[in-house]
Amino acid sequence: MADTASNAAAGNSEKEKAIKNFKNKVKCSVFLYDLAPTVSKAVVLTALGQFGNVVDVEIIKNYLDPKQAPVRALVEMETPAQARSVLYQMKDFLFMMGGMPRPVKAIPATEAMLSECPLPKKRLKLEPRILKKTDPGGALAFEWRDLAQRHLAEVELLTKCQKEAEEKLATEQEEQLSVYYKALKRVYNAYDSGALQKMRDSYSRAKQVS
Repeated sequence: MADTASNAAAGNSEKEKAIKNFKNKVKCSVFLYDLAPTVSKAVVLTALGQFGNVVDVEIIKNYLDPKQAPVRALVEMETPAQARSVLYQMKDFLFMMGGMPRPVKAIPATEAMLSECPLPKKRLKLEPRILKKTDPGGALAFEWRDLAQRHLAEVELLTKCQKEAEEKLATEQEEQLSVYYKALKRVYNAYDSGALQKMRDSYSRAKQVS
């Protein structure tokens, strides 16, 4: 009896420890969405590494439309403070990833987002079967199916328009950067050639004369 009680107490202690570690992991985790389809784990690691130590990154793709749909990522930081820093930066500043001008959004992770949740789960018993419109609830099920297909078509169109807008913005940003670079290069060339020094000397003499 004593051994049984001891084993039960040890089991409860391990379970409580696992739940505590899991809840701490939830506090350290951030859910990112609206990421460019080309974003990889390495890109997220590099982008968020400036806010702290990134423990793990899980890329979640949309398998219904893997080509151009935005992807999501579940990121675990080392401490809750680092996770809050990521949320603050994403909220108040435009944050670009993967070379795409897509403002990335972030929200705190929840317990349901993590697959290794040690908390008890309610499981539904599913019984697949072929459904006809004449069956009870069949008409409503077919209506939901048609609505889901319509939503998918709308998402594809919106994603396509968003991608075109992003490509246009990226081109404009590249042209603007080229203009800034050329202007800065002219300033450096003027400095290296001594033109700025000559101009300063001329202003100094003019000021002395006046």
